Amino acid sequence: MSTPEETDPAAPAESTALAPASSRLPEARAAMAAAKTTLAGGVSTAKALPLGALASDIPAADAPRSLFAAFNELLNRPLALVQRARGGDRLGTGKLFAGALVCYVLYGLAAGCFTGGQDLLLAAAKAPLVIALTLLLCLPSLYVFGALSGVEWSPRLLLALAAGFAGTLGLLLVGLVPVVWLFSVSSRYLAAAVWLHVLLWLLTLAFGWRFLRLSLREAGGRGIMLPWLLLFCLVSFQVATFLRPVLVRDPGEPFFATGKLSMFEHLGRVFDRDEDLRRALHPAPPQR
Repeated sequence: MSTPEETDPAAPAESTALAPASSRLPEARAAMAAAKTTLAGGVSTAKALPLGALASDIPAADAPRSLFAAFNELLNRPLALVQRARGGDRLGTGKLFAGALVCYVLYGLAAGCFTGGQDLLLAAAKAPLVIALTLLLCLPSLYVFGALSGVEWSPRLLLALAAGFAGTLGLLLVGLVPVVWLFSVSSRYLAAAVWLHVLLWLLTLAFGWRFLRLSLREAGGRGIMLPWLLLFCLVSFQVATFLRPVLVRDPGEPFFATGKLSMFEHLGRVFDRDEDLRRALHPAPPQR
């Protein structure tokens, strides 16, 4: 008769061979717990990082191959252009400048429908000139304001930001072309058309500020860039006065008017013109 001591030595080997999974279950549970701990630590570390650091760590995509792709990038990923400028990748700013120019011309054509005829070409030529000259005049102040707010400028970064801002304005203006056409062909008085363009321009700059704000924050800027946008707006009004006439040219009037004139005086002349038109359309009855 065998004793427990004679039969037990084979039992551990047999049980290990028959049930290997159950013997490794504690080890599997320990490994899963360690993985959860590591994952939780990684998530908490990511939450602790600032948003700017996370955006900078994302690799920028290659430069868009087409104009549509470049405009689509401005709408969906406005930071990609600045990230490529800081990373040394190809910018593709030529497409943005060319596309913005086309958008300005289309907006000018729609604005020129106010009187039609030769004024179509007048507005189509003056609208790109007004925006391009305004941007050139305000680039030095953008550099200074950005440096004061903490931006570490480089030529590539300044070029990328100028191209992105110009493209954003063009994209917004071309989206307003149907509205501009409608009010241009249905309005009688010049003051109504002027106020419409002023309102749409302010709306365009308000949405263009989104690109500036995000891009300058990505480049390290903080604080005082909103005053630059207000300066850009005022300069654009004076540039439109400097390059007058923009919408309507009287018979015999030169393509570029001469003489000094402020934007407030220019607006006053618009109202005087409308008053003369009212008198011509509704003459006063003769006095008896």
